[in-house]
Amino acid sequence: MEEITFIHIVLSLGTSAYIDMDKEKNLPRAKQTIDALEVLLEKTKGNLAREEEDLLKKFLFDLRIRYINETKK
Repeated sequence: MEEITFIHIVLSLGTSAYIDMDKEKNLPRAKQTIDALEVLLEKTKGNLAREEEDLLKKFLFDLRIRYINETKK
């Protein structure tokens, strides 16, 4: 089996949030996942490789925008 990395965790959580917003239409669960990613960003500040931090920030930006758009519908 492939080793689980921080990037795998971010991808897994981010994908779950996308699914909750797009297919499942479970906005509270999507918000909870976005909040969890925000906690990860805060708690790992200064300890991530540039690639990891950039990926997490990009995911969070996109997820926040999508969440806002979904809540306006």
